[in-house]
Amino acid sequence: MSDQRRPAFFWLVLPACGVYAGFFAFATYTTVRYHGQAKNRGWHSTHNIGPNYVIAVEEQGAAAGLRPDDRILAINGDEHRAFVGLLLG
Repeated sequence: MSDQRRPAFFWLVLPACGVYAGFFAFATYTTVRYHGQAKNRGWHSTHNIGPNYVIAVEEQGAAAGLRPDDRILAINGDEHRAFVGLLLG
């Protein structure tokens, strides 16, 4: 009987494939679980190409301090996140 040993590369690839399979399973689970759900911001805005203006605010929502016709300039100090709608919303 010959002693066939597997190369070290085989033992390196085997756990890497297991980790990759775990990531794939997690991504599949989260995609199925959260597909189509959007985060509730507590306010609704116009979706124009220019600046966004608040058109409605939920009373008990996260943005209870906003009023209709307020202009959204930044979210948490980040001006890039102020562009909601087609890009991020």
